Amino acid sequence: MKIMDFFRDDSGQLSIIRLMSFLVLIVGVIITFTIVTAVLTTPGITQDVLKFCFGVIIILMVCAFAPKTIQKFAEYFIDKVKK
Repeated sequence: MKIMDFFRDDSGQLSIIRLMSFLVLIVGVIITFTIVTAVLTTPGITQDVLKFCFGVIIILMVCAFAPKTIQKFAEYFIDKVKK
């Protein structure tokens, strides 16, 4: 399987949603690694900082996968209405 085939949808077209989700996931992993490294190497981290970091990680993961999920639901309901 070629790398570009990963970003194609069922009809064979390149999917910008898949590309965007993949890029946000990669950026989220990098930011998560950076935050975890900073938290572990900085003395005196408070509970509030840890909660904030966890919130940022959750938001990035939701941003990575929500658009594709919404697209699938929209396609399903549009196909259902057309039939």
